[in-house]
Amino acid sequence: MGGTVDPGQLGIDQMQHFAKDDGMNTFRIPVGWQFLLNNNLGGTLDSNNWNTYDRQIQGCLNTGAALCIVDIHNYARWNGAIVGQGGPTNAQLASLWSQIATKYKGNSKVAFGLMNEPVSKALARRTKRMLTC
Repeated sequence: MGGTVDPGQLGIDQMQHFAKDDGMNTFRIPVGWQFLLNNNLGGTLDSNNWNTYDRQIQGCLNTGAALCIVDIHNYARWNGAIVGQGGPTNAQLASLWSQIATKYKGNSKVAFGLMNEPVSKALARRTKRMLTC
C-alpha cells in the first residue's frame, strides 16, 4: 500500500532498546485503520496487514513492557472524512474496535487508544460514548 511503512524487526529492536537501556515500560504502536482493513471501510481485519501490525504488538509484549497501546492514529478520519460527520459511521468504527478487542481479549498488557487526536472535544466524547456500549 502506498505510504505504508512496516517497521519490521527494526521497530521491535527499538522497543527492546528503550525497554532495556532506558527503562521504558509503555509503548504506543500507531496504525491507520485503512491499513488494518485494507481500505475496505466496514470490512474485516485484513489477515496480512493485521499480522504485520500484530508483530509489532507481540514485539512490544516480548520486551516485558507493562503496557502496549493499540493506537488508531487517524485523527477521527477515514481518508479525510470525519467519523460521524458524513464520514465513517459510528458502527463502522465500533466494528473495527470490536474486531481488535477480540484479538487481545484477556490480555491486560494491551490497551486501546480509541482514536488519536479527534478533531474536537465533542467528537472525543461521542467516540467514547459510542464505544462504551
